[in-house]
Amino acid sequence: MRVALVLVLVLLTSTLGDPDPAAVVRLPGDDPLWCGDLLGDGSQVLGFEDFSGGAHCCFSVTVLLLEPGARHLLDVGLGNGGVGLPQQLGEGGPLELVGGSDVFAYFDDLSFAASPFMPLIFAYDGQQYVEATRQFPDYLDAQIDSADAALAEAVARPTPSKVPPQLAFQEQGSVALRLYGLHLLLGDADTALLQIEARLSRPAAAWLASHATAAADAIANAYS
Repeated sequence: MRVALVLVLVLLTSTLGDPDPAAVVRLPGDDPLWCGDLLGDGSQVLGFEDFSGGAHCCFSVTVLLLEPGARHLLDVGLGNGGVGLPQQLGEGGPLELVGGSDVFAYFDDLSFAASPFMPLIFAYDGQQYVEATRQFPDYLDAQIDSADAALAEAVARPTPSKVPPQLAFQEQGSVALRLYGLHLLLGDADTALLQIEARLSRPAAAWLASHATAAADAIANAYS
């Protein structure tokens, strides 16, 4: 049944020319993600995910060409993360795969709910999809603007009463960690760190300062 569905969608979405994100079809069901002409050459690309089961983990994503041999364009384990519909982030060419990374899952003493997800972008290099998040500074700038606004809201929000001290400033720490991680990806983290700390409550600023090196190491290990 799934094979038949894919074949029908291939016929419906087969086009030539520049890839169109609007022509990529999201597939129903738990495993298939989407199908469409991601490369802009009339070929059809299928994305699907596998879930290992268990609390919070783990997802893996496979992207392959629907042609004899079914060449794999991407095989990646994403932990708690995943990918959404392909997008056109550049000025043209093959679509990018945009998703989220759980690089900061349970970072230090953060709960999973407070662990910030980071953007994760895969770009086609002519042979396969590879991690290329740093190659899209405009996308990162937009994410930074959003995180800046979120941090302003978190800092302005009154601390809830009767909250354990170790949790009182966790929201600030979580949002600040994501903002710092985005600056690490953009390449201006040294300057940004002091500016972020200046906006935080004293406990949250001290927490971020003491864990900045670990955060930088985590980003360096997860991203190209």
